Amino acid sequence: MKDLIESGKAEYDPKNGDLFTPVKELYQAYTRWCEENDKRPEDQASFTKRLETRFRITKDRKKVNDEKIACYVGIRLKEESTGGEITSGDHNNSLLELYKEYQGKIRSRKDLQDELGIKAYELLDWCEKKGLCYWIDEEHVRFN
Repeated sequence: MKDLIESGKAEYDPKNGDLFTPVKELYQAYTRWCEENDKRPEDQASFTKRLETRFRITKDRKKVNDEKIACYVGIRLKEESTGGEITSGDHNNSLLELYKEYQGKIRSRKDLQDELGIKAYELLDWCEKKGLCYWIDEEHVRFN
């Protein structure tokens, strides 16, 4: 999901109830991205759970074309998002700089997201892979 957002193909703000995308449409965009990038997509239930826990995206029924349908709220695909290759640049240097800002600190997932937006999850993924942080509980992480 962060690749869709960082590439400008989706708007993301979990606090904005006016940003929403039909569940089926967002999941199709995700599976299309997985296919194009040789990744195995999660099943829809796991995808939804990850959106809720990692990105604070919620599910609600919204009116689309005079019909109430299930939507993910807090994210909206942009019109021009029709597939295509989505890639992330090499951000190791900027992630290292961010890590240095948080080194030795304990932060909640919410505070990190408020401070860094989507970049918070990129930082957490990077730190976890490098063994530079660990989760104290489901909400708090310690940066070594």
